[in-house]
Amino acid sequence: MSRLVFLAALALTSALVAWPSSAAKANTPANVILITWDGVRYEEVFQGEDAALGGQAGSLVFPSLWSLAAGPGAILTGQRPGSDVAVSNPHHVSLPAYQSILAGSTQPCANNDCGRIRAETFPERLVASGLPRAQVAVLASWKKISLAAESREGTVFTNSGIEPLVDPVSGESDAELQAINRAQAAEKPPWWDARYDRYTWAHAMRYLRAHRPRFLYISLNDPDERAHRGEYTEYLQSLRRADTWLGELRAQLSQMGDYGRDSVILISTDHGRGKGSMWKDHAASIENSRWIWVAGVDSSGRDRLRPIADAARFQHNDLRGWIERLVLVGR
Repeated sequence: MSRLVFLAALALTSALVAWPSSAAKANTPANVILITWDGVRYEEVFQGEDAALGGQAGSLVFPSLWSLAAGPGAILTGQRPGSDVAVSNPHHVSLPAYQSILAGSTQPCANNDCGRIRAETFPERLVASGLPRAQVAVLASWKKISLAAESREGTVFTNSGIEPLVDPVSGESDAELQAINRAQAAEKPPWWDARYDRYTWAHAMRYLRAHRPRFLYISLNDPDERAHRGEYTEYLQSLRRADTWLGELRAQLSQMGDYGRDSVILISTDHGRGKGSMWKDHAASIENSRWIWVAGVDSSGRDRLRPIADAARFQHNDLRGWIERLVLVGR
């Protein structure tokens, strides 16, 4: 049995069968960290590198993700026989997908130029429920994520693209923040309206340590850009970096006491991609690009994510309800 197949079997067995019993535990509101990796195919998640595209057949791409999914209170779903884990919008492109995720319903947005979302988003709802604005944060590599995060600009704390981040509490930039802002301005990627993911991640980890937000959304963009350029080696590198950061996030949370123990991590993607020569692209005409995947872990070891794993059908629109319940009531 290959290492990848063994880890897949271990993780799926743990995620779908061996759930810890927590019926006697009171519901505790959770801190939720939502991460999206733009345009990451299920093939690399579940099958490893693609030999047809120049990769090493079956070589594991996401060791941290599989390790996460093998633990108690964890899920990794998207390729279970009979399951339907897919985008909600009919277009299979980014901004419609992010609007679906953040609004919890399919929006009248057909492309990446549809502008600001018109419906209330769940980050806005969390602020309306009484959470301070700084406790609901959206940090994104792609500038247009801010258009999907809030229908009324300024309701939620957002920072995206190469926009310098100013601390929402102090209104200042400390030495660490200034260094990240300078670096992202000095090293702009060749694609439009974005910064490299490493700077988004650096901002997010600083924000996590400084503010311990109740909801933190981290939107990473590099994989999709590399794929559109047909750069499979660079695409794999961006996936492995994101996976390494996931391991760093777990380690950081383990050092944060009750905050870390009460945190839930959810990870997904906005769309899939084509197969073979079509791997660079995604669209309504490319059927394979509708398939997504969802992973997560409840650091408390409770089974609050179990309904996601058990669902035969799970789509972008379903994420809002689960995240709101986790943050507001703990289940």
